[in-house]
Amino acid sequence: DESEAALAAYDDLVTRFGGNANPEIQEQVATALLNKGVTHGQRGESETEMAAYDNLVARFGGNDTPVIQERVATALLFKGNLQIEIGRAEEALRTSDELDRRCGAIIDNEPVERAFLRWQAKLMRTYALFVQKEHPMALSVFQSVCAMFIVGDDRMLREMLVRVPMLIAAGASERDLVKILSADSKTAAALTPLIVALRHLAGESVRAPAEVFEVAADVRKRIETAKRHGAGRGVHRGGG
Repeated sequence: DESEAALAAYDDLVTRFGGNANPEIQEQVATALLNKGVTHGQRGESETEMAAYDNLVARFGGNDTPVIQERVATALLFKGNLQIEIGRAEEALRTSDELDRRCGAIIDNEPVERAFLRWQAKLMRTYALFVQKEHPMALSVFQSVCAMFIVGDDRMLREMLVRVPMLIAAGASERDLVKILSADSKTAAALTPLIVALRHLAGESVRAPAEVFEVAADVRKRIETAKRHGAGRGVHRGGG
């Protein structure tokens, strides 16, 4: 919990090794900048957090090393989510576009990571559109999110359980989301607790195993918490 010391260490690393051309060292510099942004975010220092992400993208946006490009993409993901949190959803849409483009820079031997980042960009875009009250467009993007969902990917599952409550807080209809989530039988099976929670909130009577109801109850609590915080507040930054 010594955030001041952590920030000082990140700054020292960047100052000492920022000009070193060794790819492994450059990876550590990029990671330090990313961690610096996250640390500022934990301290509630949103403008300084944003500056760290922008610094990372400016320094390494043209670097073609796959691991460093993943750091750049992650910085853009965190930046976009931060923009939504502080009421700059329009800027977040542009950030999601840039993130989607940069995912193509991650070379083909990392297709899973690239697909996950691109999927997160679309999920972030969905949320930004709901915040802007662009519901038809948001639902269209959410359809592509569900179409890209990989059954068995725990990271995607966790993100859906966190993000969907935020979509509800931003004004999404439970019934609309259930319709999209249920379109594919395999996806629906993987997300059954989430669907059960949404159907309950929509006032439907649902029958399911006890263990499903237990998880669904936790999802409902998340939705209630998200509603209390309001759309664009307390955004989970994502990142797997």
